Amino acid sequence: MESTTPFVTIVNSGCVFVVIRQSFDGGRSEIVLSNSQFSGLMYMLNSIEKQFMADESQKRANEVMQIPLDYFPSSDEKMYTPTKVDFVTEKVDEKPPPAPKKVKKSTGSEFEPFIVVYAMLFCERYKPKLSEQCNGCLFGKLTPEEHNVCMMMKKRERINLVFDLVMVELTDELILQKLHEMKDDENVDQYINKNTLLASVNFIKRLKTRLDKYT
Repeated sequence: MESTTPFVTIVNSGCVFVVIRQSFDGGRSEIVLSNSQFSGLMYMLNSIEKQFMADESQKRANEVMQIPLDYFPSSDEKMYTPTKVDFVTEKVDEKPPPAPKKVKKSTGSEFEPFIVVYAMLFCERYKPKLSEQCNGCLFGKLTPEEHNVCMMMKKRERINLVFDLVMVELTDELILQKLHEMKDDENVDQYINKNTLLASVNFIKRLKTRLDKYT
């Protein structure tokens, strides 16, 4: 069944209405919206478009984070070059191999100043991002039941919902600026870039625990 291209018309008969109409071989389909309903529809469509853009940005960020950070040796490390040696046949006293050294497990304390900064930047963007995902906020609803996100969801669920959307907006430049504002020069010199931190499960877990207290 063929159909013509849909078109939009505005009817002003004391009240403004927007009519979306599409004709078919067997008839036509028509949607009539008031001025406020049409504005709400456009706001929702713009929000969906922003969500698609944020999802695409997050997808690209995830692809970047999958690149191994320790692939190349640092400039002060020497590349290992095998050398030819003569084997000694003289018998020597056998000694037990040295006990392996215990590797000190990281406590995550190096993350603490960055957790504070990320939590501050997250809280600045938390409520606006939450409102963009809530139908009640988008359409100006009054009852709590109609606010499916900001009132009906649990706090940890709300944090998880907008966490990636906020992280996409945070840049290394923005984080460094916040450290300078806090006069945290020591941690500016020991700065850990965003991709490294977000690739750490320990950092993400501790950050979300802190957000659960801050928000």
